[in-house]
This record gives sequence, structure tokens and C-alpha cells, in this order.
Amino acid sequence: MMAMEFTGLLQAADAAVFEGQRRAVFLGQAMASFISEEDKPLFGDRTFDGIPTMVTRRELAFLLNFFSSIPVSGDVLEIGSYLGGSTGAIGRGLARAGFSGSYYVLDSFKWADEGFVNCLKQDCSKLNLSDGARAETNHGAWLKAFEEIHATKPYATFLSPHRALIPYGNEDATFPISAHVPAGKQIGAVFIDGFKSWSATYAGMTALAPYLSTGSLLIFQDFSWIDCDWLPVLARYLHGKMSLWMKIDNTAIFRLDDANISPCLKLFASQPDPNKYDFYAEELKSWASAMYHSGDVTPLSG
Repeated sequence: MMAMEFTGLLQAADAAVFEGQRRAVFLGQAMASFISEEDKPLFGDRTFDGIPTMVTRRELAFLLNFFSSIPVSGDVLEIGSYLGGSTGAIGRGLARAGFSGSYYVLDSFKWADEGFVNCLKQDCSKLNLSDGARAETNHGAWLKAFEEIHATKPYATFLSPHRALIPYGNEDATFPISAHVPAGKQIGAVFIDGFKSWSATYAGMTALAPYLSTGSLLIFQDFSWIDCDWLPVLARYLHGKMSLWMKIDNTAIFRLDDANISPCLKLFASQPDPNKYDFYAEELKSWASAMYHSGDVTPLSG
């Protein structure tokens, strides 16, 4: 099955060929299930193209097929990349699609937690890195390693990695996206794996909002993780502003139907972080139901 056939699959779904079917789940599974003979060597046990990753194989396959098949209007942004397994999947997909924009990757590229540093060093021990890049990993930094890993890839010409201060748990945090992505750029798709708290999500989405337009795709990698309860809550506050496209494993893909999301973000920020699993569970259950029924013609009651 080629990229054109996947595009046709989406068009058919939009034409209600899958009337009464479970469209978001179905399309997510379809995108992730197809790996050509050419692609099979790229996938390993928690690696992509030899790059250690924390993203599942199915999610990686989905990203590769999705960005190979779906035209992106504008530039692409990834927030939180680690060594770049997801970067490789997205980048190869974009290269196959003849992407002509910029692919920005923002990450702190530094974390001093001892457990993380040990994991980073172990992952990088499997890679062919320069002495300088390897020395950085001993201190929990990996921008040089990231640059060397991706320097010879087919998407290197349009890849633009930046060390950025991604907010974590600081209530007063800001996300200086404009220091790395020029003002006036239109982000057609953003892969978000770096907003790790309620306040960080608000700060990040607020900074991201001016770069989004109707049709922009928001891809939340941690949507189904119980430790990221703020993401389905955010989706609740953006109800009517975005619609679910696909879901695969922990990754949910939404299309922005109305770019005026600032008022919704302020409401989201004004609510206390529930930090309660029962509250989260109800929100996620609601979205799981919406995902399951997203292809139904008859709207959900209640």
C-alpha cells in the first residue's frame, strides 16, 4: 500500500464511507500497521533507524506513514525529542512526501537527574558518536549527540534543532518559542512530547497559539498516560476548537478547526490541577468514548 492509497483512505473516511465504523481508531491502526519491506530494517526493539527511543513501534510506524501521506500546510514542530527516534520517523516521512518547509525540534537537550543520565549514557553507548558528543552525555546533555545522529539522514537539509527552555512544573514558566521559530511562521503540525505538567501545558500552548491556524494538526504523544492527566482536560476545554482525527497507542491526533484558542486556554489555566486519578479517569473515559465513536454519523447522546 503506497502513500497515495493512505491519502485516499482518509478522503474515503471523510466521505463517510466508514459510516457507523470507528474511524479514528480504525485509521490510526491502518496507518501504523503498514510497514513496507523497505521500512522493516528501520524498526528495532525500541529503536528507529538505530536511534534509541521511548516511543512505541506502532507509534513510530504511524508517524512515518502519516507524514509520508498527509500534506502538511506550513512548517513542522517537535517539542521534546530525546535522541530523536520520533524525529527520524517524522523526518523520513516528510522527506518521502517532498516536504519543502522547516522541521523545528525544540528540547532542553539537558537533564541532570542521575537516573536519566545513566539511561542517556547507556543509550549513547550503542551509537557512533564523537568524543565531544560522548563527553557531553556524561553531564546529561545531548544536543551534539542529536546533531551527529541526524546529520546524514535524508531529512537533515530541513531539520532545525534548538536547545530551548521547555517549562516543566514552574507555575510562572514561559516557553520562549519565538527565540527559535521566527514570528510569522505557520506551524502545520506539531508533535508534543514535552509538556509534562498542567502549568507547562498552558505556557507551551499559549506560546504556540500564534503559530497555529485552522487545519493545523496537534499530536499529543502522552495523551493516554495517567501521569499526564492535563492533556485530556485540555482537550475538554478545546472542545469545539479541534476535532479528533486518529488515535494510536498513547498518541492522539487532533485537527484545529478554529485557531482562536486563547480564551479556552485561559479557562484551562484558571482551573486548579485536579491531580486526582478519578477526575482524570472520567475525562479520559469521555475521550475514549469519543475516539471509539468518532466515525459514527449519529452524535453521542448526553
